Amino acid sequence: VYHEREGVLEPVATDGVALSAVDPRPVDAGVAGRSYRDREAIRVEDARDHPDATATDGGRSLVSVPVGRWGVLHLAADTTGAFSQFDRDLAYTLGAQAAAAMDRVAREQATRAYQHRLADLHDATREFMEAGSVSTAATYAVDVAADLLSPALCSVHRHDPEAGRLHVLS
Repeated sequence: VYHEREGVLEPVATDGVALSAVDPRPVDAGVAGRSYRDREAIRVEDARDHPDATATDGGRSLVSVPVGRWGVLHLAADTTGAFSQFDRDLAYTLGAQAAAAMDRVAREQATRAYQHRLADLHDATREFMEAGSVSTAATYAVDVAADLLSPALCSVHRHDPEAGRLHVLS
């Protein structure tokens, strides 16, 4: 299984081969790259006769299927004709199920992160209520905004109606 990161398919799981023995590959090369780019299942009877096959595809017979937006499931065998159409279809279904599971996990992680940020904001609101001065509240607001939002710049300004200007408090 390869995971796409910044235009490269990086190996993340293997069967029978050490993960360190499998090289990353660009998404614009090989059967695995084409499968990922075109979001299609590809079955290759003989890699020597396939225009997209490269030495990095790792075998004579290949099946490569997309795993949603995540990457590609790539199967290789040393003999020609090792995979049937049923094998390709089964791998495609497995890839789709894996993609659905990965999407669900990503959504759940995003939801947990959102809930943590809301809890942090709730805690910060309680602290604001305990501030003893405008300056203390302003400093705390900047600290909380910096922690929760990570802005490049953060400040609290107070309007001076007589001067018609904003003045930085914190």
